[in-house]
Amino acid sequence: GPGAQCCYDKNGVWIKDPHQGAGTLDRERAPDSFFDLSQLAAHHRHDVVPWENCCKDPAVPRDICQLYFDKRPPGACVKYAF
Repeated sequence: GPGAQCCYDKNGVWIKDPHQGAGTLDRERAPDSFFDLSQLAAHHRHDVVPWENCCKDPAVPRDICQLYFDKRPPGACVKYAF
């Protein structure tokens, strides 16, 4: 099933603020292989493109990005050992 992207700073501390680089919950799981093209396309369409449209471009107002994170919160990537 779907997963999440957890982002950490250079000290290994989980980033929970979306405007500081937090990850997001995914609707579609990332593919296990580059050759799983249908899953790659689904993940890109449902997870990557919405984030790019709402948050990647610094010209997009911050409140638009916040709407995205209201629907796709950073999750709870705590106590994760890597």
